[in-house]
Amino acid sequence: MKRFLLIIVLLISLASFARAEVLSSAIPVSLGQWVLAPFIGQQTNVNNNSALSQTLYGFSAGYGLCDRTELDLIYEYGTFSGVPGMEMLLQSYSCSLKYNLLLEAPVSLSVGANYSLISQRDNFAGSPSGSNYGFKVLISKVFSSLHAYVCLNRSITSLAGESSATEATLGGMWVITNQIVLITENTWQLQSAGYTSNQLCFSAAYVL
Repeated sequence: MKRFLLIIVLLISLASFARAEVLSSAIPVSLGQWVLAPFIGQQTNVNNNSALSQTLYGFSAGYGLCDRTELDLIYEYGTFSGVPGMEMLLQSYSCSLKYNLLLEAPVSLSVGANYSLISQRDNFAGSPSGSNYGFKVLISKVFSSLHAYVCLNRSITSLAGESSATEATLGGMWVITNQIVLITENTWQLQSAGYTSNQLCFSAAYVL
C-alpha cells in the first residue's frame, strides 16, 4: 500500500503543476505600474482521477518594465484531497515575462515565457524539488467594463520525472473601479499522458 501511494504521489507531482498562470499578466500595465492579485483555485481530475483534486492559493504581482513589457512574480501552493492516507503540499515560485506585440488593434496580442521553482512535501515521497518552464501566447479584447482573454501555453515540468502539457485558458476581467479588477479564468490542460485536467481560478486584483 505504501509503495502504491508513493507511485501515486510522484505521478500527481508531475500532473498537477502545469498551468498557464495568466491572472495578473492579463491586466495591461504601463511603465512603473503595479498589479497585486491574490487568488484561489481548484484543479480537478488530477492524474486522470476524478476523485482527486487540488486546492490552490497564491499571490501574483505584475510590474510594468516599460509600456510593452511586463514582469510577473507568482507564489503558489496547493493541497490535495481524494486519496486516503496521503498528505501532500506543492509550492512554487514563478517568474513570468510578457511582451505586448499589439495593443487593441483591434485586439491585444502578447507573447510570454515563464520559469518556476517547485518544492513538494508529503508523507511518502519525501521532499523532492524541480522546475517548470513554458511559453505562451495571450490574446485579449476589451468590451466596455469586461476584458476577455484567451491564452495558449506549452509547459515542461521536471519533478521526480518529466512531463509536458498544452494548456488553453479562457478568462474574463471585470473592471469595478480604476484600481479594482475581478478576474476569473478556466484552464484546460492536455497532459502528455493523454488525459485532460481542469483548473478554475478567481482573483481580486488591485492596480497601483
